[in-house]
Amino acid sequence: MSDEPDFESGHDDERPGRRLYTVGEANALIPHLLRCFAQLDEGRAEMQELVDVLTPLGVKIGHVVPPSVAADPRVRPHLESLMQLNEQLQLMLNELAELGVEVKGLDGLVDVRSRHEGRIVYLCWRRGESEFSHWHELEAGFAGRAPIVDPEGFEGTLLI
Repeated sequence: MSDEPDFESGHDDERPGRRLYTVGEANALIPHLLRCFAQLDEGRAEMQELVDVLTPLGVKIGHVVPPSVAADPRVRPHLESLMQLNEQLQLMLNELAELGVEVKGLDGLVDVRSRHEGRIVYLCWRRGESEFSHWHELEAGFAGRAPIVDPEGFEGTLLI
């Protein structure tokens, strides 16, 4: 028997650190998710402002910055701010991942895992929705969302 998770059948083994949520537990995450996405929005806007300053100075985002450009006193503070901000936003995304939140879109689309009818599925939430009111199979994606008819039919796991 393999130690690899069985993603194909939706019977992903519950490895340590892999959290499964009930609908109620997922809904309890929403205030935290709203705060995180507000901070992500703010950080992304700040990053775009920095990119707008850096681009005319010869910095191509996503490319190696030549040392002569990075050393330019007009570039260096903005470049350092951009890298620091990127690191802060990445830390926030990593913290969400540690909670078992899978960010599918920076606009505020997330999935958390749950057990439904004996298989692992996603509970799905999009910013603007008041609760986790949809679910889908692991491989189905947003287009496969179905309404949660019976919230009690979704099981979670306690963190130990």
